[in-house]
Amino acid sequence: ARIVKTFKLHHISSGDILRHHIRNKTELGLEAKKYTNTGLLVPDNLVTKLILTELHGFEDKSWLLDGFPRTVAQAKDLDGCYNIDTVLNLDVPFETIVDRISKRWIHGGSGRTYNLDFSPP
Repeated sequence: ARIVKTFKLHHISSGDILRHHIRNKTELGLEAKKYTNTGLLVPDNLVTKLILTELHGFEDKSWLLDGFPRTVAQAKDLDGCYNIDTVLNLDVPFETIVDRISKRWIHGGSGRTYNLDFSPP
């Protein structure tokens, strides 16, 4: 959140987008749900479609992709559509990641994400 606010970026979270499409039963969401319901990862091509669809209209704006790309295939697809000029790789200790995930709550009805430490419900 600090990076987004400091640099006035549009935050685009792959997880938020995926949950939105599943919750709203879009064509892409229904397809993704087939995988998530069985505990499988959503395939690269489907995640890429979700993100690239979301990026339409942001061509002239600065944005931060959160959770995408996660694979070389996703990165190549993104690179084929957009000229990426800056990449951040945050080196977060594993213990910090586990702590944040264990304190994360997602409200099923709205999809809002909370953290018990810095963004409580």
